[in-house]
Amino acid sequence: MPRATPLLTSRGLVAAFILTPGLLMAATEEFTASGSFSVPAGVSKVSVQVWGGGAGGRAIGTAGANAGGGGGGFVAINDFAVSAGTNFDVVVGTGGAANTRGGASSFGGTAPDGCIGTTAPACAGGGQVTVPPGSLGGCAAGSGDACVGDDIFAGGSGNGPDGTFTGGGGGGSAFTSAPGNDGLAGSAGGAGGDGEGDGGNGGTDGVAGTAGAAPGGGGGGKGRGAGVAPGIGAGGLVIVTYELDPPPPPASAIPTASTWGLLLLGGLLGGFGMRKLRSPK
Repeated sequence: MPRATPLLTSRGLVAAFILTPGLLMAATEEFTASGSFSVPAGVSKVSVQVWGGGAGGRAIGTAGANAGGGGGGFVAINDFAVSAGTNFDVVVGTGGAANTRGGASSFGGTAPDGCIGTTAPACAGGGQVTVPPGSLGGCAAGSGDACVGDDIFAGGSGNGPDGTFTGGGGGGSAFTSAPGNDGLAGSAGGAGGDGEGDGGNGGTDGVAGTAGAAPGGGGGGKGRGAGVAPGIGAGGLVIVTYELDPPPPPASAIPTASTWGLLLLGGLLGGFGMRKLRSPK
């Protein structure tokens, strides 16, 4: 007679009492326009990345070329403590038009120009438009910005024009771990600086500058000529990342005395049955 196979092995019995731990669930919310972030249930901390808007290129006078705009700065806050159900204001800086600096972006408060006097735990300044030789990026030294965050990196500067013919390139917005690159000047139109959002290229003689790329790239400067426009700056960005706290493991029932008795009786009967099956006839 074939050997009987137990329906439940000892390994399977042990596995039945092992609790599978809860898995962490990560989520991300991106804001390309101002709004509000509501902390979901089960969330106790968030990490936030913020880029200011890029500045538009300069357009002063009709005869000469002009400089590109500065790129937006970047700040981050890490593992920021929050409570479920709390609402945080999110401000996303707009990209600058001609001769206009980019707007500041923030999380959890207001974003005044250049973040000066901000009430937010994270605020990144927008790129600037200044007089030649170029335009400073947001959060750059000497820009007068008061950027706030755990990590702060400056946007690239917009470069000045190449003589009176071609516009300068716009500054790239800051990377998440490094400053953005400055725009360039050149006889074929200044190239925009690299960044999380690249700066726009400067226009050649009689050609407009190009717009900066999101998030926060500065616009390229205009080329020479009446009616020739510079590129506009790109808007900022706010990214909120969080993890749902794992739920507590379910409580395991502790067997009562009567339950232990039934288990023991079942084991004895099972052992007696297996012995009978193995006994020769």
